[in-house]
Amino acid sequence: LLGASNRVIAQAGNTLVQTGNNFYRKGNFEQAKQQYLQALQQDSTLPEAQFNLGNTYLQLKTPKAAVTAYQHALQYAKNNAQKAAVWYNLGMALAANQQLEAAANAFKQSLLLVPTDNDARDNYTWLQQQLQKKSPKQQQQQPKKQPQQNKLDAKAAAQMLEQLRQQEQQVQKKLNQKYNIGGQLKDW
Repeated sequence: LLGASNRVIAQAGNTLVQTGNNFYRKGNFEQAKQQYLQALQQDSTLPEAQFNLGNTYLQLKTPKAAVTAYQHALQYAKNNAQKAAVWYNLGMALAANQQLEAAANAFKQSLLLVPTDNDARDNYTWLQQQLQKKSPKQQQQQPKKQPQQNKLDAKAAAQMLEQLRQQEQQVQKKLNQKYNIGGQLKDW
């Protein structure tokens, strides 16, 4: 009797996942999210629900929540292909969350499971290049010692601040172009 009860719960969870998938395909991400959350209330070990919830959170532009969902999906993924897809999408979420080193590691984990995944390889390579570029810049920005404090007038400080904002916008634009979250997610 207990086994039959568990099967009924699993079937209910799978039905909710399918309903969520239908909402997701139609672009109704809030409804999809609700279905996946209900499925997880029925059976917290459904990797499809966690994985699809992560994808939905990315569509809703909430990468921190996506990271958590993907981390849970990793615990219950059934095979290497599923694990590789989860690692890949986790990399996407981490990159969207500006955690570039962790994103590179996630893409590396995906490649270890599926070495022929060109998207994972390209993203991993690109992130490694970005991290290498960032490293020398950080070293240059941290002077060894300054015997005197340089005093800036308000106008010079405002100009420097505006330059930094523009640089940050350019970096954000490049990341958004590279990680167009909508079209590059893996699916099961």
